[in-house]
Amino acid sequence: KYGLNVIVAINKFLTDSEKEKELLKNITFKIENPGLYVIVGENGCGKSTILKLILKFYCCNSGELFMNDKDINDIGSRELRNEISYLSKNNFVMRASIYENIKIVAEHATDQEIWQALCAVGLKNFILSLDKGYNTEIGDGALTLSSGQIQKLMLARCMLKKSSLVLLDEVTSDLDPVSESEIIKIIKELAKTKIVISVAHRTQFVNSGDFIIHIHNGTMVGIGKHEELMLHSALYKEMFGEL
Repeated sequence: KYGLNVIVAINKFLTDSEKEKELLKNITFKIENPGLYVIVGENGCGKSTILKLILKFYCCNSGELFMNDKDINDIGSRELRNEISYLSKNNFVMRASIYENIKIVAEHATDQEIWQALCAVGLKNFILSLDKGYNTEIGDGALTLSSGQIQKLMLARCMLKKSSLVLLDEVTSDLDPVSESEIIKIIKELAKTKIVISVAHRTQFVNSGDFIIHIHNGTMVGIGKHEELMLHSALYKEMFGEL
């Protein structure tokens, strides 16, 4: 039996500004099985905020969030984040070797495990083409990686961290269609054994989701598979009718 569940029940989440603008309300979903769960909606509707609430970057004003049937408020921030891999479209790459950039999240990983992770995300031929292999330095002032290569490197980190929950925030938004297809394939492979919750708006990514959560003006207006939402939600069909 798969041993992780994520329960999100947000009654209300306000900004901490003087006006206390309401960003999220009435959002409830439960995830119990591995798969790719995609959060969609217009820009500024609160998609990324949901991920940050799960990570305890923010605190929910009214509502509950659980992981493994335990209220995340009862889990220390460090302990919680150790169990989660979080990737955004702007990821941190150290001025260090490819090897060291991977090792930072998995101190006990063997060289073989690191190499296997790099191969699994499609970086094998690229690394073999480098004189120093994965000991090649990358980052500011060193070898520059493409956006696609950086995202593959980040996904290799996810594999080595061995977290059961992966949160992705628009990770393919800056990629060309070919690179996006490659990244989606890797994410789908991850989602066979992990819960992957991803914020996305590009049609290719949304079409790859196993389950979709539709947010509109800070409220959940639909949840289900793409085909179901196309049949029952005019708002969703307006956004993704071309899929």
